[in-house]
Amino acid sequence: MMGFIYGVKNANAYFVLQRYEEAIVAYEYSMKISNRHQFPLSGLIYTYWKMGNQDKVYELMNELKEKSLKEFVASVFIAMSVAHLDNLDEAFEYLKKAYNERDPLILTLQYGPWVPQALKNDPRFQKLLNRIGFTK
Repeated sequence: MMGFIYGVKNANAYFVLQRYEEAIVAYEYSMKISNRHQFPLSGLIYTYWKMGNQDKVYELMNELKEKSLKEFVASVFIAMSVAHLDNLDEAFEYLKKAYNERDPLILTLQYGPWVPQALKNDPRFQKLLNRIGFTK
């Protein structure tokens, strides 16, 4: 039986390896033992998006936004989730919020495999990375 952090890291590894079915199992396990924590919930959103299951993505995105009304949810997670739904304007609003909140997850944006290409291709993304202090 694995713990929460190990489960999330395990799921992230499956995601990067494009072993999406296994990632889903690991994320679901981590959600079960953590009262549906934002880390695995966000991972599930990205994974279902990669698999093309938009209905599940919208369902989980709504859950993440509802969760953010009751407890802290990292703005980067919401930004990446809405970016996967091709809502880049909303994603950049959440990224601006993440920057202002000094969300440490913002430091993962430059190389994170969960950042959608459409977001990376937007000129606002490079401006954000420059503002954070990353160089090309």
